[in-house]
Formats: sequence, C-alpha cells, structure tokens
Amino acid sequence: AVAAVARRGAPRRFTAGTTPTTDTRRPFRFTTTGALLLPAGTTRTTGCRGRVAVRVKAGTRTLSLRRVFLRRDCTFTSTVAFGQVRRFEGRRSLAVQVRFEGNDVLLPRAAATRTVAVRR
Repeated sequence: AVAAVARRGAPRRFTAGTTPTTDTRRPFRFTTTGALLLPAGTTRTTGCRGRVAVRVKAGTRTLSLRRVFLRRDCTFTSTVAFGQVRRFEGRRSLAVQVRFEGNDVLLPRAAATRTVAVRR
C-alpha cells in the first residue's frame, strides 16, 4: 500500500513585533511577540505546533538567537536582554528577524524584519 503524502500549506499570515522600539537603560531588554494565522481547513491542534526563531543582529553579526515554541493559541513570546554595550560594536540600531520554522502541516514563513534602537 502506498501512503498518502499530505502537502504542507502556507500559513495565512505570520506577524511579529518587538517592544520597546527604543531602550535607554541597561540591561537593554526587548520582548518579541507574534501570532501565526492558520489557513482554512487547518485546525489549531495540528497547525499551532512548531518553533519560532527570533534573531537579533547588529549589522551582519548575530547577537542572539532564541527558539521558542508556539503556544496552543498560535502565539509566541520571546524576551532577550543585553547587559554589555560593547556587544553592539558601536551600533545604535538592532535588527530583529523572526521566522516560523514550519511543522508537519505548514511551511516555514518569515515575518517582516523590525528595527529597535539602543540609546546609551
């Protein structure tokens, strides 16, 4: 017997935002939250699984890579704190890249890159 192979669908939308947009005091702490919107015909039981990668970069250098799991309601939260200013290599803005890594029924999808600022 030949097993049926289900094709993975694309998420309807994947959103992410980071607060605060500017932090002025150490430790510089940023919280990224977001949600995955499922396509029609996909249940939360099967679709709201998997990991989300939250990457914080100063230029081309990755300062932090956190992988968090989606909750049962298809949302996620990740917090990162930086205590040492020298890690920023003189940069005042950081890029926050967020990507849903996919699961058995959904393909990977990236959210728009956001920029946050640090003021010393």
